[in-house]
Amino acid sequence: MNKNLLTLALLGCLSVSILVSADEGAQDARKHMVRGIAAIEMAKTPGELQEAADEFRRVTELDSSLANGWYNLGSLQTKLGQYGEAIASYQRYLKLSPNAEDAQKIQDEIIKLEFLQERVT
Repeated sequence: MNKNLLTLALLGCLSVSILVSADEGAQDARKHMVRGIAAIEMAKTPGELQEAADEFRRVTELDSSLANGWYNLGSLQTKLGQYGEAIASYQRYLKLSPNAEDAQKIQDEIIKLEFLQERVT
């Protein structure tokens, strides 16, 4: 009986730590989102755009459900000529936000990127 109580107590602690980690992940994702926006605003070179893309990639790693992180990452990947990656990021954005106002625009952008990718390879 005591063993069961100990197991329940440990599971309760584990659940709390998972919730805390999820909160910290969301806060970190927001921090990287703001950093990415700042990096875009300051960017003057492709290298600086890559830094912004790295921030948005971190957002998607910390919270893969943030549609705007995927959208911003796709936008930067497009500017950097990373067409395959941009297509995947935009597709993830559309999966997370199928009813977004810009859904048709993003679907059209994917078609353009597929065309550009065909021409490059």
